[in-house]
Amino acid sequence: MRISWTARKSNEEVMEMAEYKRSLLKTTRKRQLQFFGHINRADGIEKQILCGKICGTKGRGRHKIHSLNSYSTRKESPNNELIRELTTERNGRP
Repeated sequence: MRISWTARKSNEEVMEMAEYKRSLLKTTRKRQLQFFGHINRADGIEKQILCGKICGTKGRGRHKIHSLNSYSTRKESPNNELIRELTTERNGRP
C-alpha cells in the first residue's frame, strides 16, 4: 500500500484503501475480552463477581450464566460452525 509516514491520512482512509470493513460484533467481543483480562489480573471484588465466587443466599429459579461461561461459549468450536452452516442453509444466505 506504500503510504508515506508524512502523508496525513486517517485510519478510516487507510482502511478504505485496503477495502477493509470493521465488524461491530468482533470489536465488541475484542473489547469485552480485553476488559475481562484487565479485571482478571487484579485481585478484587470485580474478579470475584465475574468468576461467580461471591457468597450469598441461593436465588430462586434457574441459575444465571456466569461471565466465564459466556466467554467460553463465544470461542469458535466445531459445534458452533455446524450450527452456523445449518442456519445458513435454512436461510439461504451467509
